[in-house]
Amino acid sequence: MVPPLFQLTKLLIAQVQHNGVVR
Repeated sequence: MVPPLFQLTKLLIAQVQHNGVVR
């Protein structure tokens, strides 16, 4: 089972990385 916090952090990191690539 994956903790919700871990999932949220993973999603947040993915978003930040995506933004970094776009900008």
